[in-house]
Formats: sequence, structure tokens, C-alpha cells
Amino acid sequence: MATEAAQLAHSQDLEAQQAHKRATDKPKRLYGSVDGFLAPFADGWHEMKAGVWWTLDAHARVRLRRYYVDTAHAEAFADLVWATGFALHADQAEELIFIADGAAWIWRIVQQHFPRAVQIVDWYHACTYLTAVAHAAFGEETPAALAWREQQQAHLWAGRLGAVARACRALADRAP
Repeated sequence: MATEAAQLAHSQDLEAQQAHKRATDKPKRLYGSVDGFLAPFADGWHEMKAGVWWTLDAHARVRLRRYYVDTAHAEAFADLVWATGFALHADQAEELIFIADGAAWIWRIVQQHFPRAVQIVDWYHACTYLTAVAHAAFGEETPAALAWREQQQAHLWAGRLGAVARACRALADRAP
């Protein structure tokens, strides 16, 4: 907590911000991810929030830069996302990519602090959204639902996002 508090104070310091703008070690591409999860505490379950920053090396291997975790509510956690990103020059990266589960609180934080970031819903969660649409439109685990979902997952995997969006919109009256 002391390190995180120091990072936040540093990210809010005017002199640090001016030095930050002059820095020459700005990343070309930086990835970030944020998520929430429940964890047991002595007094019961509490929501934790976690984030990570990483890069890829020349062989596309992940190089972790920083993890951070807190029990803060989303608004306070946003400060930690900013402070850890500031330390890594995320706001100055040529390309900043956030991968997350699609939760509205996450995208609000990303938009607030890193409005130029590319926002990507991770594969697993994108598929759960497709499952929900398939079930609403065709019934749970019916052959039609399974076939539709598999077709959309294939489109998604191949990067044919327009096809997925059109297929979902076509079912809007059956699966709002």
C-alpha cells in the first residue's frame, strides 16, 4: 500500500508530470488488463480488483511489467490504474491496448485515463456474450443455439468482427 500511495502521489505531482512529458523511454506498445474477483477475508467475501501491465518481446513472449491489486471501489481503483500506468508511460505509449472482460466499470476507467487505448474484450468473455445471445434467441443448448454460437466463435477467432456484429443485430428482436 505504501508503494502504491507513493506512486499515486508521484503521478499527481506537477514536477513529476513535466519530467514525465520529457521522458525518452516511452513504450512502443504496452498492454494492460483489469478485472475484479471475490476473495475470502476474515469478515466474509470482498471484491478485489487487479491489474497488470505487460509488453511482448521480439519472440511474442509476455514480459510482465507490473501487477497491482486492491480492495478499493472502482473510482478509487481508477487512481491506482492511472498511477501504475503513469510510472510506465502508458499515457505516452505509441500503442496502448487494454484487454478485459467487458465490464462497464473497467471501460470507464480506461476511457477516463487512457482515451486513446484500444479496448478489446477477451476471448473467453466475448464467447460468454455470444452464448447469452444464442440462448436468448434459440433456447439453451439447442442445436440451433450451438450451431449459431460455433459459427460466431469461428468468425470472432478469424477477426471477422463485422460478421459477428451483423449476426447479433439480426437477432435483436429475439435476444435484446
